[in-house]
Amino acid sequence: MSAVSSTSSAQPFRVAGAQRRSAAGATRSPTVWPLALYAVLSLVLFGLPVIGHLGSRIVASDQLDSSQFMWFLAWWPHAILHGLNPFVTHEIFYPNGFNLEWSTAMPLEGIALSPITLAFSPIVSWNVIQLASPALSAWTAYLLCRHVTRRTGPSLVGGYLFGFSPYMLVHLTGGPYLALVAFVPLLVLLVLKLIEGSISARWFVVAMALCLAGQYLTSTEVLATSTVFGAFALLVAYCLLAELRPVLRRAVGLLALAYAGAGVLVSPFLYYFLFGTHYPPGATGFIADL
Repeated sequence: MSAVSSTSSAQPFRVAGAQRRSAAGATRSPTVWPLALYAVLSLVLFGLPVIGHLGSRIVASDQLDSSQFMWFLAWWPHAILHGLNPFVTHEIFYPNGFNLEWSTAMPLEGIALSPITLAFSPIVSWNVIQLASPALSAWTAYLLCRHVTRRTGPSLVGGYLFGFSPYMLVHLTGGPYLALVAFVPLLVLLVLKLIEGSISARWFVVAMALCLAGQYLTSTEVLATSTVFGAFALLVAYCLLAELRPVLRRAVGLLALAYAGAGVLVSPFLYYFLFGTHYPPGATGFIADL
């Protein structure tokens, strides 16, 4: 009896999902040119002072945090090409070394941008990240807004408010691992697609696992924050929307599979995070008096 009830209560949302897919097929939402628009806007707002000096000027407020991240960007291709352990470096805090999994080392960006780093310099890679962060974040927020509203104009505004927010402006001064939040709207979009039935369970798990792994390799802080608020949103939806409860229970189960898959993808990083030395010698006692 419970199985029949669960199926019947979820059926209207499968129908709604089919209707949304049909409507989407009739009027395809523009996806490419908004990214170009946001890229031009990022270039105009942040890139003009550095565009002719990508190898000597940086988009940042000081040289302290930015120099650390540029070192990270150079480390990943250096370690891989020289057969070194990329998770632990002895180039700093010599001779004991330092476990980079207890830092904001951004391995995804370091590896993805390694051709630029090797061909030009980590300074250029830094500027690429800084200029791409607002545009990519605004674009994925636009995709989410466009999926919800089916309207281009309001979605462009929503993308702008997300990608060029005060939060973004603050972290463009020297925290790229917190400015690269393009995965966050995609996480929400995938859950919405699953609930409405416009994506299969298999593709949801695969896509969600890839996005979670990408976010982990960019910023564990943003991933943890997204997980907490995502869980809270699902809990609120479960309490307020009784007719959606069967679908939400299924979504939670598939999310657990996706997290497990992401854990497998980043398992080498997790190993050094959980079992490696946490801090360099002499840096274990931090003063934190009020």
